[in-house]
Amino acid sequence: MARYAKDDQDSPDPDDITSRYYGGWTLLAQALGYPEYDDRAHQAVKRAIRELVASGLVESEGRTGTRGNRVYRLHLLIPSR
Repeated sequence: MARYAKDDQDSPDPDDITSRYYGGWTLLAQALGYPEYDDRAHQAVKRAIRELVASGLVESEGRTGTRGNRVYRLHLLIPSR
């Protein structure tokens, strides 16, 4: 997700598109080692997304359109203390 997330600008505006991934699950399946997007790949991506959301590294922000890809906001930077 981080490889393809839109992050070419540093903006404090939460409505901009930085740190958002909307590339679809096929790319995520490939990153997990599945050459084809089949049912096994779908289940693996679903599990990985669930774990990322539960850990707070990613949050779902809905879809890009009525039937578009789901949009995920990435929270990968560790705040300074």
